[in-house]
Amino acid sequence: MVEITLSLRELVYSGLSKCTLSLNNEGTPCLAEVKDLGCVNAAKLSLLLAQTLERCSDSRCGDESIVIDWTCLELNDFVVKLACSSVCELNGVTPDNDKVGGKNNPFVQNDYDDDQPLDFENDKVVENDGVLDFLSDFSAKHDECYDTDEIETHLRTNGENLNAGAEDSSLEKPDQSAYSYDEDKFDEINFASNTHWTLLGMEIRVRVHENHSTCAKSLVISQTMKLQRMGRMIYEIFMPRDNKLLPALPKHLLSLEESSIETKSNDESDLGQRSSKLMRCREKSLFSYLSEACPISVARLLSDMIDTSDGGMADAPFTTLEDVVEDLKQMSSQPWLYLYDPDDGFFSNLRFGSGCYGRTGQVTSFLSVASTLEGSIRRGSPQSSECVEGVLVSGIAGAGKTFLIHTIGDYLTSQGWIVLGAKFEMGLEHESRSTVSCVFDRLVNTLVSMGDCGIGKDAEYGRLALEAIFNALDGDSTSSLATFLPSIKKLVYNTDEDRSVDHEAADLDKGISHWRLVFLLSSLLGAVLSVGRRIIIYFDDIQWSDPTTASLIIEIVISMGRLPHARQRFLFVAMYRDNEVTSSHPSTSQLEGLQRNEHVNVTSINLPSLSKNDIIDMMMTELRLPRRIVLDLSDIVHKKTSGHALFVVQLLNSLVRDSIVLYSPTKKRYLWDFERLNNLQTWDDVASLIVSNLSSLSSADLKVLELLSCFGTQTHRSIIQHIGTCSTIQVEAREIESSLPRLIDVGIIEENRNFMIKFSHDLIHSAVYLGIAFNQRRQVHLHIGEFLGSNTMLDNPRQHTSIETGREHEHSEEKKQEDSINLSQPLLFIATDQINKAYELITDHLQRVKFAGWNQRASIKSLENSNFPASLHYCKTGILFLAGKLWNEDTQQLCCSLYRGAAFASLAIGKHEMVPQYANAIIDNLPFERSLEAQYLLIRSLEGSGCKNEETVKKAIAVLRRLGLVIPSAPKLKLSDVRGQVPSVLLRSIKKTDKISSQYDLDNLIDGGGNAQEIDEPKIGVLRICDSMILAGLRLQSPYCKRPSSRCSSSTYSRIF
Repeated sequence: MVEITLSLRELVYSGLSKCTLSLNNEGTPCLAEVKDLGCVNAAKLSLLLAQTLERCSDSRCGDESIVIDWTCLELNDFVVKLACSSVCELNGVTPDNDKVGGKNNPFVQNDYDDDQPLDFENDKVVENDGVLDFLSDFSAKHDECYDTDEIETHLRTNGENLNAGAEDSSLEKPDQSAYSYDEDKFDEINFASNTHWTLLGMEIRVRVHENHSTCAKSLVISQTMKLQRMGRMIYEIFMPRDNKLLPALPKHLLSLEESSIETKSNDESDLGQRSSKLMRCREKSLFSYLSEACPISVARLLSDMIDTSDGGMADAPFTTLEDVVEDLKQMSSQPWLYLYDPDDGFFSNLRFGSGCYGRTGQVTSFLSVASTLEGSIRRGSPQSSECVEGVLVSGIAGAGKTFLIHTIGDYLTSQGWIVLGAKFEMGLEHESRSTVSCVFDRLVNTLVSMGDCGIGKDAEYGRLALEAIFNALDGDSTSSLATFLPSIKKLVYNTDEDRSVDHEAADLDKGISHWRLVFLLSSLLGAVLSVGRRIIIYFDDIQWSDPTTASLIIEIVISMGRLPHARQRFLFVAMYRDNEVTSSHPSTSQLEGLQRNEHVNVTSINLPSLSKNDIIDMMMTELRLPRRIVLDLSDIVHKKTSGHALFVVQLLNSLVRDSIVLYSPTKKRYLWDFERLNNLQTWDDVASLIVSNLSSLSSADLKVLELLSCFGTQTHRSIIQHIGTCSTIQVEAREIESSLPRLIDVGIIEENRNFMIKFSHDLIHSAVYLGIAFNQRRQVHLHIGEFLGSNTMLDNPRQHTSIETGREHEHSEEKKQEDSINLSQPLLFIATDQINKAYELITDHLQRVKFAGWNQRASIKSLENSNFPASLHYCKTGILFLAGKLWNEDTQQLCCSLYRGAAFASLAIGKHEMVPQYANAIIDNLPFERSLEAQYLLIRSLEGSGCKNEETVKKAIAVLRRLGLVIPSAPKLKLSDVRGQVPSVLLRSIKKTDKISSQYDLDNLIDGGGNAQEIDEPKIGVLRICDSMILAGLRLQSPYCKRPSSRCSSSTYSRIF
């Protein structure tokens, strides 16, 4: 390492664009990210200069008898120590830029480390003789248009002129031996373009003894004068760029303003006369003069320091040296924001809300969890991680939870992670299991797409992952899982895809039970994780999921914690609104159980309101302005929003829309009208502001937005386009097509690459939807439901129509599968949900029976997809439509199907206490022979109610006896009488069963004996009842079946065939 010491002037005029300079606490910069190397170097040298002068801002350097004469300071009076440490990287990104806070990290904007000093520990300052104000002298000899070569010659020879005039000065000469310039060594190195230099620090070598300078003693230097002097020196640092000079300063700005120097004289009128002589009219400001040749930020910095005297035209004059240091820190550490000029689009497309502000700590916590997983994989030991990692992100509505996870997810995706997630919707709790299905469906589709991509690591990984799934799931498991994950059919081509459906009665054997689904999904996910890549699965607004779905998710996470290879590569994330998840909320106990589980290590992250500094950072970055300029506006915004993140974004965007914040071409920055800001309406919350903002929309745009809100927070573009052809809805297709781009431009809605149109936030959707009159809202739902239902299987049970019907496949399946909504979902759910929201408007009996049938068919379809909560929801709603007309002759069969489906779905999701009300309704209204399924469900509910096995057995025996089966109250023979031998009655039954079953092979037995006659419904009911009775008997006296009822039922069970 080579260290040299140079005067600041020599360093500046040695060519700042030929090397790379870095500050003492800064990593090696990357030339690929530097647009103007000379400008960045000049900013760093200016920062060192400003910090050096800031330490002397009180004009004292620790010695009461020594005062620095600010009127005489020049670049030649500063010494820079630097070291040639390494050859800088010409390509690629250095590690420093990849850390949180670097340019390439999307999370943090301002991360300059103020705690690491840039200066020497002990500054050496020596005395020097008087320094002439050469700029003042130079301005007296030349006009405003200067010869640049002459200026450079004058500046380079200024040191000689100073020494030549020293004999006439009463000031002491400096000890030149104290400063040994390494100019020869410097010339040898010549700042090669591939050389990296580290600025170790800067010293000032000018001191003036008070008793040696009566002139200096008579002056009290104002802050304005200090800033002007420092501004001129910084101006000189920025001048020699790319062998060109900045335009010379106008003559009236080259001389010190006498109004900036306060004398001891009491003749204030004389001071006023001298000041007035210096004031003059100018056609353009210094800022305009400089911005023609240098970056706008540099022009603003210099203008706000120099052009500040009476009559000055500075935009926002500096008041302290600290503010100058702060501006230069921003320019040096983040030149892409605060030094370089923005692109042309910046001036016309300002929109807040695209950055992640005030979340540095939360991002760091999240990424540290991700780093833990990466570390455990690198260590390669299965014991290196004992738990699966989970992150719970909480905050109020609009705190930025979703945006945070999406931003982190995009970053981790670029690092090779697979990120999958979905969002639960308020009011659609019954569709929660479909949300989970969607996430796992996307996982399989992603792997299929990767495997089909041809060659490369992605293709190899995709094929290995699919092979692992195929090996983990047998044929029966795959067929069962296909009802929940349609994409699984792509792995096994002989899966039964077109199973016949009885639309009049729900098949109680369809669907996958809760625990079997836990097992199958855990097996699938574990198989994928065994291959190698890390996976994140997140669920947003988990407080809106139904309890059984939340339990399903948590059990899968715990299962991953039991698998060493899985817990090293899996990260689970759940987001919820902490103000809605109270102590009585179902999610509370479930999340607490997850945190207590020994197989899960949970990290909790909370998103509080934004602080004033967070809002300042946002405005600095988005407006590309220094802190001192945005401070007042940030204070107003913080007071009006209390730091609510969405509130802040909505308010700022409304200020831009209403031209309260407006770009000024003259000042080349955004300005704001403080008078209008102070008179702004005060809103109680963000919802009130959103409603106020909606009033600015045109009537056509508002109608389209209201139509969109009736579909929930999101819908597919094809659906909304299809609705435009409905004659009963007063929104035409052309209006929809013209309004959607405008609504996207203003940020109310957004459209992803899968053509899903979403509201940018739930609160915006709620404000739009609730803004529609109640009856009008119901009427729109009714029209939408009837229109969509006319194109589905709802009125024709044998006609199946999916969301893809009537739409050309314009886009690849790869893009469709990436969205959190399953696009193969039948329209019958959308149509039925719309009708159900219009329930109050439907009074005609035939219409109500019709729509009850829609709910019955939606229930059956949900049952096929193992979505038991949705099946229960549709059955209950269908029953509601038939209220007052239940069990009539024309509705009896429909009622039976709805009640039976409700009883089965309640049993499937573990709500055993709800089964009796539905099962007993069937038993009370149908003949006994037709109520056997209901009897069976009632008996099963007793099993699950806990410690009711005795009651289960008694109930089952009572049903069997009522069917005419002879079941003695006690066996004819006791086991003890035959000394352990099996009673003959059981033995005969076993032999008979063996004889019958030996006539078929395994395949025939599984499919019901090939062409054998199907067992009728009553016999199936009897079999199920016997099955429940036997299981209850075994539970009573396990492991031996000793009770008489159990022995008799075993014999009867074997004879039914």
